[in-house]
Amino acid sequence: KKQAQEDEHVPEIAVMKPIPAQNRTNGYASQGVSYQLSACPSSGWQYVDPSGKVQGPFNLDKMVLWNQHGFFYPALLMRCNPA
Repeated sequence: KKQAQEDEHVPEIAVMKPIPAQNRTNGYASQGVSYQLSACPSSGWQYVDPSGKVQGPFNLDKMVLWNQHGFFYPALLMRCNPA
C-alpha cells in the first residue's frame, strides 16, 4: 500500500519559457535570452525513443512516474505540445 501512495504523489515541476526582452523582470538570462519559470502542462508530453520515433502524447503524471522508475536518461529529447 505504501508504494501505491508514493506513486500517486506527483512532485511540483516547472519548465522555463523564453520571454521577450521588454517583459524581463524576474527572469534568468542565458545567452541573450531571458526565461521565467512556468508550471508544466498536465498533458501533451512526447519523447523521442532510441530509434528516433516520437512517442506520445502522454500525461505529465505518467511521464513523472516513468522518470522516477529510471526509464528516461538525461539526454532524452522531450517536449510538450498541449494543443
